[in-house]
Amino acid sequence: MTSTGTGPWEISRSQKGYFVHHFAPSDLPRIPKNVDFVIDRSDSMHGRKMEQTREALLKILVDLAEDDHFGLITFDYSVSAWKKELLPANQQNLEAAKSFARHIHDKGGTNITYLLT
Repeated sequence: MTSTGTGPWEISRSQKGYFVHHFAPSDLPRIPKNVDFVIDRSDSMHGRKMEQTREALLKILVDLAEDDHFGLITFDYSVSAWKKELLPANQQNLEAAKSFARHIHDKGGTNITYLLT
C-alpha cells in the first residue's frame, strides 16, 4: 500500500484498486463507541470472504477501548446474537469475542425477508 496526504487524514491505496481514507481530527476528545458487528455467515461468504471477515473483526476488536461497548450478530437463514446486550470492551469480553469470532463459519442460505423484519 502507498500513503498520500499528511495531517489528520491519510489515504492508503493498494495495487488492486482499493483504498482506505482515514480521517481523525486530533483536536477533538475521544467519544466512547457502541458498536454492533453484523457478520454474514451465509454460503455466499464461503472461502476467502469469510477468512477476510474474521481477520478484520479480530483486528477491529483489538482497537476498541475499555469505555467502548460492543456486540456480535451473525446471520444466514436466521439471526443470532452472541450476547443479549452490548458488553464493555474489557480484556475478558474481548478475549471471549475473539474466541467466538474464530469459530464463525459460513453455512446456510440467507432469508433476507426474515432478516429485515
